[in-house]
Amino acid sequence: MLLNTLSVPDGLKISIQEYNSDWLDSIPYLVEHAKWKEPWAFEALADCYRYGKGGVDKSMFNAIMCYEEAGKSASDIAEDAYKNDLADELGLLNHLMEELDKDRLSEEDAILIIDGLSTPKPNWIVFLREILGQKLEARAEFILSRLNPDSTSDEFLTGFACLAMADRHIFTRTFINIGDGYLQKIRIFGNKLPPIYDVIADKMWRKYEENTDDKEKYFSTALECMYHADQAGFLSKENMTRVITYCEQHGESKYILFSDEDLARFDKICPREYRDHVNSNTFEEGEIVEIDECPVELIEE
Repeated sequence: MLLNTLSVPDGLKISIQEYNSDWLDSIPYLVEHAKWKEPWAFEALADCYRYGKGGVDKSMFNAIMCYEEAGKSASDIAEDAYKNDLADELGLLNHLMEELDKDRLSEEDAILIIDGLSTPKPNWIVFLREILGQKLEARAEFILSRLNPDSTSDEFLTGFACLAMADRHIFTRTFINIGDGYLQKIRIFGNKLPPIYDVIADKMWRKYEENTDDKEKYFSTALECMYHADQAGFLSKENMTRVITYCEQHGESKYILFSDEDLARFDKICPREYRDHVNSNTFEEGEIVEIDECPVELIEE
């Protein structure tokens, strides 16, 4: 069941209906605590993204990521929300994409659900309706032509989820490889979906370790993405470990954007015994955000 209040330090309860940028739960305040990996801050951020409160744009994708960082099951939250309110945006997004992906809902029935919703509809629902109205063979070209820097984070998520239903590797092929305009593409995604910065940083670091021709490009891009991920509170402990380990082994680099205070924070979050454990194990190569599941299931995995 969804909580109506959040517990924060000093026992203060914050109602999710009462967010404003001037109060204790202002986004900068929450992000600073999220950078220390405090679960309550991520839960508050999740609700800010989910309802578009506190000065951030509404984003179901970012809300899902924050719930997961808080140790909550975004899938359970979405399912409960949909049971309680069929028009709940998080629940509806999860329901439509999961049922379509698993062929438990026909496209015709999905269109009927969408057309039956009251207006104005969220942009991603309008986009999904447009996608379902296209012939199957024309959808990929339509989706890629429709997405642009002004698209919302959930339009990006919906578009790539639909592409992935037919081609599980579309995200990797259209985006992740080093090439002309690669950094611009990363920033377009990252500015809308800050958790993506950490995912791309991980991929770029692996490429840096493997590649001999473009090592400097992969290295600088990985570190820039790590920096942006950290600024939004989404830098993973694995990537923190990479930064600290590199600095210990190689000293300063012009590509290291983190301050001494940042590095000290990483050191506290990832103590020596944790770093030794991580560095003693080879990072397993994984697929990069290949959206072959519904949005919530994908992020949970």
